[in-house]
Amino acid sequence: MSRPLFGSHSATIVGPALAVRISEIAETPELPPTTQSEGPCHHSRMRPEKLCGVWWARLAELRAAHLELLDTDERRRRAGFARAADRDRFTLGAALLRLAAGAHLGIPARRVPVRRRCPHCRGPHGRPTLPGEPLHLSVTHAGDLVGVAVTAAGPVGLDVEQEVELDWRRLARRIQAPGEADPIRSRAGFLRCWTRKESVLKATGDGLRVPMSEVAIGPGPTLLRYRSRVRPPAHLTDLPAPPGYAAALTVLAPAPPRVTAEAAGGLLIDRAICEKTRVREGRRMVTGHPAGGG
Repeated sequence: MSRPLFGSHSATIVGPALAVRISEIAETPELPPTTQSEGPCHHSRMRPEKLCGVWWARLAELRAAHLELLDTDERRRRAGFARAADRDRFTLGAALLRLAAGAHLGIPARRVPVRRRCPHCRGPHGRPTLPGEPLHLSVTHAGDLVGVAVTAAGPVGLDVEQEVELDWRRLARRIQAPGEADPIRSRAGFLRCWTRKESVLKATGDGLRVPMSEVAIGPGPTLLRYRSRVRPPAHLTDLPAPPGYAAALTVLAPAPPRVTAEAAGGLLIDRAICEKTRVREGRRMVTGHPAGGG
């Protein structure tokens, strides 16, 4: 059985394009370390179409050996990030995605065939897919927190945001849908609304090409309306998050899957990764900085 995901810290559930913009406004605060899972995919005896697994990791868990899990396109995309922190978030997300999918499929992470293709420009930056495999994937990051979701239930969208100073009242007027019964009255309420809608847009594959004001969320949370059409069969979940963060998940499926969330330590320190890490120079991050708590 997994130990608590975020230790003994309680979190008020309030809810990645926003994460990128917000991260440029304020410094990332120090957060308490996560506790690690006993091991990957301990729910795998369930029918896969009834399960959605979510894994969370901290940037301090990144190791040099994780970079070797990236393919050529991912390495090229990683090199395009100007800031070291952005390169680390991308590397950790790509590695964790392969490790989590490999745990579901029962194959080594290096053999997981992740593909990213934008449906509009055909560039290697679309949402991740697994050609020939019945799994749906989503990746998100904010601050020093990186998350992935893996499920066979249906298309999935995962979003995490970090609380920072911003004009949430002005943004709230832009993202609320006409007729939404739950007005945004606080910063926490704004993040709750944003993460729910962002997770829906990631699950549908539309992303921020669709204005959030065209996504109507009701109590539960539930998806009431999408782009003025009858809503798709969407199941929304507010996820536990550490203090200062908010997270939400959407799965498009006929029936709601069982959602499980855990720290990714058991995946990130699998035997192959650990063996490669021990023979390299120290336990250093991809950027060359000490790995902190190790």
